[in-house]
Amino acid sequence: IMKKLTYLALFAFAAFAISSCGGINKMKELTSAENYKVTPAILEEHKDQVEMKIEVKYPAKYFNKKAILNVTPVLKYEKGETAFTNKVFQGEGVSANNQAIAFATGGTATIPGTIAFTDDMMKSELVVRIEAELKGKKIPFGEFKVADGVIATPKLVIIDPKPVLVADKYQTKHEEIKISFNNLTNDVEKILANYGEPFFDSSAIPSYYVSEAAKKHLTVILNGDGGDEIFAGYRRYIPFAKYDFFKPGALVKSFAKMAHTILPAPHNKKSKYNYFYRLADLARKDGMDIYLSATVDSFEGFEKYLITDSGSLKKIESDFEKINKTSLSGLQKIMNLDFDNILAGDLLVKMDIATMAHSLEGRSPLLCKELLEYVPTISDSFKIKGSQTKYILRQLAAKYLPAELINQPKRGFEIPLKKWIDGELKNIIADYILAPNAYCRNFVQPSFINNLWSRKINTGDEKRAKMIWTLFAIEVWHKKCFLQNA
Repeated sequence: IMKKLTYLALFAFAAFAISSCGGINKMKELTSAENYKVTPAILEEHKDQVEMKIEVKYPAKYFNKKAILNVTPVLKYEKGETAFTNKVFQGEGVSANNQAIAFATGGTATIPGTIAFTDDMMKSELVVRIEAELKGKKIPFGEFKVADGVIATPKLVIIDPKPVLVADKYQTKHEEIKISFNNLTNDVEKILANYGEPFFDSSAIPSYYVSEAAKKHLTVILNGDGGDEIFAGYRRYIPFAKYDFFKPGALVKSFAKMAHTILPAPHNKKSKYNYFYRLADLARKDGMDIYLSATVDSFEGFEKYLITDSGSLKKIESDFEKINKTSLSGLQKIMNLDFDNILAGDLLVKMDIATMAHSLEGRSPLLCKELLEYVPTISDSFKIKGSQTKYILRQLAAKYLPAELINQPKRGFEIPLKKWIDGELKNIIADYILAPNAYCRNFVQPSFINNLWSRKINTGDEKRAKMIWTLFAIEVWHKKCFLQNA
């Protein structure tokens, strides 16, 4: 009898242990980022602090009655991480003073938090790190991403000591101007309406604010417009210096088609993977589609959703056909096409309107008559050497500038567009493009616009942001320019 009782006791203990472990394992399996909703959806910096609030929702029959759950929000970035204050929850059978969550009904809670902001946090993500405890044993549940961060709008300025090197070398006066985007929500419609036509280049925003800041000190400024188009400054020019993709061979095209079929869409515009993906994408195409893929790729791959006039690109097509029939190299072809279309139709227009909005005069010395006549006659090898762009300009600069500056990568007027669209500009953009009578719906299928906004279209975050910005720009022009002047 004693032997049987011993077996029964051991069996009961084992059953209890298995049941307990099963309960905690079930909790672990059911845990996901969906249990934690963060406000704001993209974290923001205000007065050198990052504040957030997490709404926690645990469903019925989730929380083990004997379990303790330690939840720690952590902001992770390249150089480290910073934890917010943690919060501990407990099952209804635990004797402690933490917030209890009932097994039968589940429960809700709030985790508020504030941390000091550092510049490293501008590229970061918020995770919740979860650890359970049952009968004194700790079981890690892992971490779950719940938000991106951090929009630090007032700090979106290049704080770079390199310009000071030039000032020190030549003993010139150097003044660093910090650009604020604090009024972006109020200014964005005005910035776009200034152009008097649909204008899709989002770098119009920093161009506007840079011009505004410069006007406080100057009446005439110099810019570098044209330098990339005549000296080969764009990274996308490098493959064209090695191969004429406008006339690809059958082998290259076949390989590119295969690669594009199996590769997932990139999400990071500046990554090497994105560079290779776009190269494979353009190499599989024909005619002017190759050029469009290498330059303006906003709606590329989604052409079937566009409602377009077949003659809308007639001028660009004519320019492409004329240039592609010449004996120019692949590099010379794409540089000429950019000069005729991107520079003349976008970049020069952008800076002209941005500067004149503040009664500031902008001049482009790299587009002077002498350079325009001479530089196109220089061999391609002086423009791109290996993977180095603007080779001859860098060699010239080495004679006059500190060595630390010579091989710096290209820096455009990049903005965190995808963060702005999901953050501070989200409501105003939604009001425009999601309206049933939105003008952009005459050019893009309404169902595509709705699905793009709700993230039901399979595309990278950067490309999604560019498409949404394009739709928004059309709407602002139609409302602020076309209808008001009708």
